Amino acid sequence: MRKNLLPVILSVVIAVSLIAGSTYAWFTAASEPIVNEFTAGTVEISAGYAAGFTKIMEENWNPGDCTETDLEIINEGTKSIYLRAKIEKRWLPSMLRVLVVYTGRTVQLLAIEWDSFCKGFTGAEGPIAEGQFYIGFPSQTAYIDGTFINLDSEDYIQNGVTYSAWCLDNSENILKGVTYDVEVYDPMCNPDWYNEADTKGQWANIPWEKIVYIVNGDFLNRGYNSDDIQNAIWHYTNQISVSGEALEIVNETEANWELPSDNVTIDLGPNWAEGSDGYWYYMAPVPGSYTQSDILARTVLFDSKVCLEGELTGNMYQGKVFSMTTFFEAVQSSNGAVDDVWPGNPY
Repeated sequence: MRKNLLPVILSVVIAVSLIAGSTYAWFTAASEPIVNEFTAGTVEISAGYAAGFTKIMEENWNPGDCTETDLEIINEGTKSIYLRAKIEKRWLPSMLRVLVVYTGRTVQLLAIEWDSFCKGFTGAEGPIAEGQFYIGFPSQTAYIDGTFINLDSEDYIQNGVTYSAWCLDNSENILKGVTYDVEVYDPMCNPDWYNEADTKGQWANIPWEKIVYIVNGDFLNRGYNSDDIQNAIWHYTNQISVSGEALEIVNETEANWELPSDNVTIDLGPNWAEGSDGYWYYMAPVPGSYTQSDILARTVLFDSKVCLEGELTGNMYQGKVFSMTTFFEAVQSSNGAVDDVWPGNPY
């Protein structure tokens, strides 16, 4: 039986091989290739007042007063989006601003004494002014008297006016009678200024509000000398150890620099709801330009009613300035992206 089976198997294999090796003529055809192209949609928004994202309350605010602050957010992209806002509230020590004067090599001066408001988060817009700063030293009221000249903008500071200033960097010398080419930044309103000046390593984490407290604290008239105040500033800018009266200034600053902002309430109306992550969410998708050409239909009003609650506002707030900064973010409204990217949303 086994001897007869092997030739049969061989015959079958040979037959299959012959079939596989045979050639045939057939009629054939092929279509042109079909190319499917998909253009990705875009998500892009613009927001703000006529300029900027931040507003400092300039009014003579009293406990119990309310202020309307309106912003417009426009969906500039093609896709429908969900929108959310992050609101930061803080009290500034007074109307006196603190500006950084940068010489092109290092930050050298901290100049004060002008009533000017935030330009907005300038990011890539650069300094608020460029020009020269003449050093007159010493000052009768601060560490340095200095005068700006040849400024390209006088919106915030003035040419020919003598300002008081404090030395910011104790590792650099400031020479009397020298005129420095300078760039001027407002660190309260442009938190990324150090990227533009290429000094991020040293200045990124400076607690500006604490320095503002020191320079506005009237310490000279309270019996402290310029060296005490200067050393207290250097404690924050150059991490130096302090003792004696300089330490007293630092301790007072640590205890009092931050005023609670829970006495300011913000009402955004029924179209916005607070999520579990502290963001405020616009409660409807905002169409994009692919489906809606009308820009008004793609515009969202951020209508905030900001109120100073009387029962929570004591005398420590007199003369202080409230600042509210709003950041906006967007995500596509399709395919469940909002739950993946913003898990704290209230939708």
